[in-house]
Amino acid sequence: MQICYFGSYKRDYSRNSIFLKGLKLNGVEIKEVNFSTNLRNYPKSYFRTLKIQYDAILVGYSYNRRYEVFLARLSKKKPILFDALISQYDTQVFDRKIVDINSLRAKFLYYRELFTLRFADCIILDTNAHINYFKELFPLKNKNYERIFIGADDSIAVPKNISKKSNQFCVLFYGSYTPLHGIEYILKAAKELQKDKEIVFRLIGKGQMFNYVQKLKKTMKLTNLEFIPPVSYPKLIEYINISDICLGIFGITRKAANVIPNKVYDALAMAKPIITGDSTAIREILTHEVNCLLCKRGNGKSLAEAIILLKEDNNLRKKIALNGYYLFKKRFTPKHIGRSLLKILYKYV
Repeated sequence: MQICYFGSYKRDYSRNSIFLKGLKLNGVEIKEVNFSTNLRNYPKSYFRTLKIQYDAILVGYSYNRRYEVFLARLSKKKPILFDALISQYDTQVFDRKIVDINSLRAKFLYYRELFTLRFADCIILDTNAHINYFKELFPLKNKNYERIFIGADDSIAVPKNISKKSNQFCVLFYGSYTPLHGIEYILKAAKELQKDKEIVFRLIGKGQMFNYVQKLKKTMKLTNLEFIPPVSYPKLIEYINISDICLGIFGITRKAANVIPNKVYDALAMAKPIITGDSTAIREILTHEVNCLLCKRGNGKSLAEAIILLKEDNNLRKKIALNGYYLFKKRFTPKHIGRSLLKILYKYV
C-alpha cells in the first residue's frame, strides 16, 4: 500500500513520528507532502500531490492546521483519513478558556473545524470517549470515526535500572501548564504530603498557568517542589528513569475526561508506575490497581493518598509498573499502532 502523508504536521511530534514509523514497520510505502501553514505554500503542495501515486491520503496531526483536508480533497479522488487528535476550538474555548465562547474568534474556530471535518472520509481520534464528544460537538451525519491510541516509541522510551543516590522519593510531572493537567491539584497533594521529607515533586514544563502555579506555591509555602524548564525528549526520558512515580492528568475539564496524554504511554513504556485522574477515556486502556493507580480528578487529597499508597506498598508499585510495561509492549508500540492504522486504511482503500 502507498500512502500520501500530507499536511503542515511536525515530523518530530510524537503522534506523527509514531504513525510514520509504525506504518513503515508494517510495510506501507509513505510519500510525504509536508509544508508550513502559510497559505502561499498550498498551491505548490497541491501540485506535488498530483505528481505522486498513492492509495489514500493521511492528513497528519497539526495543532495550527488550516485547510489541509480541503486541499487534500482537491488533489485526487482518493480516500482521506484525517488525524484530528484534538479540537482546536474545544481546546481554546472550553479547556484553556482563552477565547470567549460568544466571540467572533470562537465562531470562526468552530466553523473552520466543522468545514475541515466535512471533507474527511474518516476522522481519527485517540479514544472512544473523544469520538463521542466530537460527534456531540460537531454533529455531522454519516461521518466515520476511528480510534487509534497514541502509544510511545519503544526505541527511545527505554526502561533502565538506575540505582538511587538518596532516599528521595521522586514524583514526576511533565507537560504544559494548562487546565487539562490540573497542576493546582498536584500542588495540593504536595501540601498534604509536605511532612514526609522523603517525597519531592519534580515538575517539568511551562505554559499558560505557570505564573499562577508559582504564586500558589508561595501562598501554600511549599518546600517539596522542584520546577524545571522544558527539556528535550531524550533528556525527559532520563528524568522518567530516575523517578519513582509518574503523574498523568488531573484537570476537571471535559477534555481531561476524553483524552489519554502522551505521558501515560511514556510511563507504561518505561515500566514506571503511573497515577492519573479517573475517566472514561483512561479506562479504555488501564485498570485501577492492575496497571495504574486512579484517583479522583480535581482532588489533591485523593492524589496524595494514591502517592502514599504506592510509596508504602513496594509490591503494588512493582506490580502496576510491570503490568503497565507488558500492556505497552502488547498494544502500544509503533508497530502495533501502525498495524491498527493499516487495518483502518484497508477499510477505505
